[in-house]
Amino acid sequence: MKLPWYYGLGWKYDLKGHEFFSAKPGLALSFRLNDSPKQYRLVAKNNQALKEAIIRAVDYSK
Repeated sequence: MKLPWYYGLGWKYDLKGHEFFSAKPGLALSFRLNDSPKQYRLVAKNNQALKEAIIRAVDYSK
């Protein structure tokens, strides 16, 4: 999902009541934790490396 520039910076709430923190616009890595209905979106310079690091951390914790 691409977060547009007009989302701005800081804590935000959408019309469905979801809360998120916007630090910068760009292509976001989107995921949800197993035991939570909340969806998380992270924007990084290298989304693929971020995704791989998250997967390694989850696999390590099992």
